[in-house]
Amino acid sequence: ELTRAQEARDRGLLAEGIVAERRVNESVAAARAAVARLEQARAQLALAGLAPADLARLQSQRQLGTRLVLRAPFAGVVTAEHTKVGERVAALDAVLAVADLSKLWLELRVPQESAAKVTPGMQVSVTSAGQTITGTVTTVGGVVDMATQTVLVRGAVENTAGVLRAGQVLTARVLARPAGGVAYAVPAAAVTRNGSEAIVFLRRANGMVAQRIDVLADDGTRVYVAAGIAPDAVVAVGGVGALKALWLSAEREGG
Repeated sequence: ELTRAQEARDRGLLAEGIVAERRVNESVAAARAAVARLEQARAQLALAGLAPADLARLQSQRQLGTRLVLRAPFAGVVTAEHTKVGERVAALDAVLAVADLSKLWLELRVPQESAAKVTPGMQVSVTSAGQTITGTVTTVGGVVDMATQTVLVRGAVENTAGVLRAGQVLTARVLARPAGGVAYAVPAAAVTRNGSEAIVFLRRANGMVAQRIDVLADDGTRVYVAAGIAPDAVVAVGGVGALKALWLSAEREGG
């Protein structure tokens, strides 16, 4: 206010020919510097948590108040306290850590042999408290951890229901994307193993036939298949053990 009043006074004196123009320029520069300092102080107070109403009261009444309210830039949960009551803090010291837990990151440690098959965009799922939450792979690391020989894979999951908690250790499954972009899900009871091969029994007009399949993932309830099965296929989900025994017997007899 003082520098602005001085600027206005000097402009009046210049108009009357009493002072030189240089003095007016100095007054203008001083007023602009004061405005810059005022805006800097206003920004620092806003970053410290003062609301617009607090700033207005400070400017009009010159009263700051005895309590300072710290306001987070978003709604969240306090996850850590970095200071204690009565402790002196500097302007850039962290006081609290606040986290928005409605969206979390899953950090997966994937064996390096499998990491090459994982790409951003694939689906990832975890189960917690009896609920399955799915997300999307966002990043696949390019460095192998020397101690565990694993690669860090990061996925994003929505946690609006609050089922997941930060810091949990969970088992996650990544659903691979087949080359053709299509995968089929069949009941886990329909799949049997013969050595390293996965097999389902398909219904044909003259009976059942064993069909080898390429398994992408298995969540315990369903098996996701990339190849070896058609969308309209009818698979056996009961008596699979008996069918396998008949099939192995026929294989041994060359039939």
